[in-house]
Amino acid sequence: MPPPREKGKILDEIVNGKGKQAKFRKKFAKNKERNWLLALTLNSFAKVDEGESLSDVENTIVEAAREAGLGEDEIKEHGRLYKQLPEQARRDFFPGKFAQFNTKTKYTADELKSDLPRIEESIFRQPNAVNIDLEAIHAGEAHERDFPLPSKEVLVEYGGSAILRAVAPNSTPPNPTYTIKAVEFLCNDETLVDWWGSDEPYWIFNSTTGVAVTTSRSHIFKDAEEVDTGTKRSFLPTEGCLWGPTCAPSDFPGGEIGVHIELWEHDYGDPAEIQKYVGWAFSGAAAVLKLFGATSWIGTVVDAVGSVIVWFLGFIDEDHIGDWTFVFTRQVLEDRLVKVGNVWTQRPRFTDGDGDYTLTVSAQRFA
Repeated sequence: MPPPREKGKILDEIVNGKGKQAKFRKKFAKNKERNWLLALTLNSFAKVDEGESLSDVENTIVEAAREAGLGEDEIKEHGRLYKQLPEQARRDFFPGKFAQFNTKTKYTADELKSDLPRIEESIFRQPNAVNIDLEAIHAGEAHERDFPLPSKEVLVEYGGSAILRAVAPNSTPPNPTYTIKAVEFLCNDETLVDWWGSDEPYWIFNSTTGVAVTTSRSHIFKDAEEVDTGTKRSFLPTEGCLWGPTCAPSDFPGGEIGVHIELWEHDYGDPAEIQKYVGWAFSGAAAVLKLFGATSWIGTVVDAVGSVIVWFLGFIDEDHIGDWTFVFTRQVLEDRLVKVGNVWTQRPRFTDGDGDYTLTVSAQRFA
């Protein structure tokens, strides 16, 4: 295995859209509306590097990073990488005021809370976002087919990132228990030409209620399990647990639940290091939500975590294929799983144009 590449070279490839990191530039530019949290995080790290004072939300992000095991040198290094971004790249990658952040900027939790409605609106205007109007469906004014998942062409255009929100008010008591689990996946098309080796994919699963956070990772499907076009693989019984955390049936809270799933092709990264970054990113998101006490913004914040993950894992040379964010309430499951034993299956597609995978996720009612 070759030694890790110098981070400055990786940054140059991201900024200029060349070499291995050209796809990352596309992801950041096409999904700039969700990159507000990335800008806030990197600018906070830059302020640490310069010894500037931090606002409440900036301090929350930095402390979450420290608690997750990111060292001061690493925090400062990414702050310096951020400061190297040219002005044009910042305008290309970050939305509105977030593109103007610098180490003298003072941005607070109250300002973020005020900005979130506009952020959410801009995210759900994008073609890779689906916001299902459940009230219209229940009223007979719309049908689920009126809210199709993004096409393969749209997923490719937006670098494999997508979000779906399906929220209905919780009108029944939280007595039923459920599991939500990734069961298997199908490789529609491997990342390389079919005769040139095989993929070694792995999946990262995250869920949060805005307070509790669960992050897990599948094993790397390699060696006897390596993946070619047309290959179907199953997850272990203890993998892919989206709800509950150990795949044991659990009831749901009263607010929204955010689920974020990442698909990566293993190159040079250390899986333990990767999971550290992902766990930190989601712990930071939960801390931000808790800071201003607004769990109704789970979807907007969880979706934004995807860009933070892509940035940090991009610098350890891992190959991002796609990610999905799902936001829903307990009532969505209760409307579909009305009896014990009922199963509801969804098959989101993960593709950035190089690799193309379909994931099978099943929700089941147990009580």
